[in-house]
Amino acid sequence: MAYRRSSCAGIVWCRMVVVAGAWSILWPGPLTSLRAQAPLTSWRVTEVWRTDGTDDGEPLADPRDLLALKDGTLWVLDFKDQKIRRFNPAGKELLTVGREGGGPGEFRNANGLLLHPDGTIWINDPLNARLTVFAPTGRYLRQHSVGNWGWGMRWDAWIEVATGRVADPVPRASGMGSAARGWRMITPTGARRDTVAQPVCPSGAAPPSLRYQAETKGKNRGMLMSRYPFTTGGGAAADGRGGFWCADAGSARAALLRLPNGDTVASTNIVLPPISVPRAERDSVSRAIRKQTARYATSDFDGSRLRDTKPGIAYLSVDYDGRLWVQHGHRFGVAGTTFDVHDSRGGHLGRLTIPLTLLHEGFMPVFARGDDVWAVVVNEDGVPSVARYRIKRH
Repeated sequence: MAYRRSSCAGIVWCRMVVVAGAWSILWPGPLTSLRAQAPLTSWRVTEVWRTDGTDDGEPLADPRDLLALKDGTLWVLDFKDQKIRRFNPAGKELLTVGREGGGPGEFRNANGLLLHPDGTIWINDPLNARLTVFAPTGRYLRQHSVGNWGWGMRWDAWIEVATGRVADPVPRASGMGSAARGWRMITPTGARRDTVAQPVCPSGAAPPSLRYQAETKGKNRGMLMSRYPFTTGGGAAADGRGGFWCADAGSARAALLRLPNGDTVASTNIVLPPISVPRAERDSVSRAIRKQTARYATSDFDGSRLRDTKPGIAYLSVDYDGRLWVQHGHRFGVAGTTFDVHDSRGGHLGRLTIPLTLLHEGFMPVFARGDDVWAVVVNEDGVPSVARYRIKRH
């Protein structure tokens, strides 16, 4: 996988950055101008297998990340249990990898996986302040101490394909702007090199990022802070080959920027305008938030501030083949999750719909190679499963 998206949608605190160092990259091929709207090509997907883990073990608790090896073996990070669940290409569960702890091959707060070009699997473990490396067989190989700066819900790192360097998101450094982000580059031997700044995405007139807060003071104190619904969307996804796809919450297309200078060199050729939010959806969301904030003594949530539109682009990710996946904003009452798949220069390849809702929408992408797609989905009861799908091209 070339990239794990860097987004703050739906969480209180996000990873911010540091000063950029030098980063030399050869840009592949000629620049591509912005395109007009392209005709749509529809793809179908069929389910190959799906499992909630109970066939051979305990139910999946909280899958936070997954990766698929070239042979179709699937690794799933179960955050609650702090172990890696593995499944063979047919969906049969294999031996788990790791366990909770501080010893070699153990995790305390593992929150993400990366498949390295050399075939090894890298696991972020911020509470142990290290990256742990496993062989494709599940054998522990080594660990790299990288320093503990904090962590988010999911590790949104990516790999620089030509060098094998891991681009690890880092927090904001003193003196940097509040919107600045970036990555520290870690070599395959664990050495830290340059820090690369994330370029600023062309603005699509994103809606204001409004927040609400609920709080209980005193002995039983507690606090909840979150963004208002319908204001977050877009995304960011480095392709690992010198490019950086991005869209803010007001954008109808994704732009491809050149790293590290941020020049815009291409865009997707499918327009995804804002989606209308019906009254039923606004009321449903308002009731859910009020129920949640009712557990606190005070709350400044104001239902009248809910927007009547939401972003057309919900998420961006780049798959194992370098294709860009643009996830559509969810339409109220419509089952499934729709994607437009684009080539490495933004040309439209196909539109498809995964028939179930994705777990952790806005945080975790689907993973694809060729015509195979893997995803973490939930059923109507909210039970998570991992699934493998097959693309059927018309």
